[in-house]
Amino acid sequence: MDFFPAKYDDESRTRRQRRNVILQSAHELVAREGLSSVTMQMIADAAHVERRTLYNYYPHKEALAMDIQVLLLNDFYLVPNIDVSDDVSASEAVRSYLYQIVQQFYDKTDSLNFFTQFDLYFRDYDDKDYEQALIRIVNDMPLARFIRAGAVSGEFNLHGATVDDCSKMLLNSLVGFAQRVLFRPQVYQREQSVGRGHIHMLIDMLMAGLLNHSL
Repeated sequence: MDFFPAKYDDESRTRRQRRNVILQSAHELVAREGLSSVTMQMIADAAHVERRTLYNYYPHKEALAMDIQVLLLNDFYLVPNIDVSDDVSASEAVRSYLYQIVQQFYDKTDSLNFFTQFDLYFRDYDDKDYEQALIRIVNDMPLARFIRAGAVSGEFNLHGATVDDCSKMLLNSLVGFAQRVLFRPQVYQREQSVGRGHIHMLIDMLMAGLLNHSL
């Protein structure tokens, strides 16, 4: 994928193209080596730029990694194309959305690895702009809209949870499990006999918990 953060739209074409190369190179390095092991010199070498040039774009690797994380999350959580309509029920929309998220994990292993390395490195962070960017992504995710439609129609029983809480718990349960199973597949298969099929099984279980069985 191309990396063109919207917040740099006012940059010159040449500068944006070079930033794109820097972000792509860092994405591949972190996914392969881990953020703790990657240095600014390694990123500069991979992007074929001088280190002093790299510092004109990013003061440190953490700022660079945060830009990549925001772009990847936008790509994963906002792109799936489905909506509730007369022909698509809320449960069908939620199930389709969750399956599309999982399919992206299957198709974009570098991004899956980057997410995992990012989580391992950042126990916490002190960057308000990044925090607000993540909040916007969460608020814009279509999953809450689907769940709200199902709650209004009576198709879903949220068991006292708010729509937003239900959306976040549902997605984090699935993503957390899928990330662990796909990042260390041999370990989970050997220790727990758990594999990809169990990710799909979890979607079925989560959907069963949402549905209003009194109908």
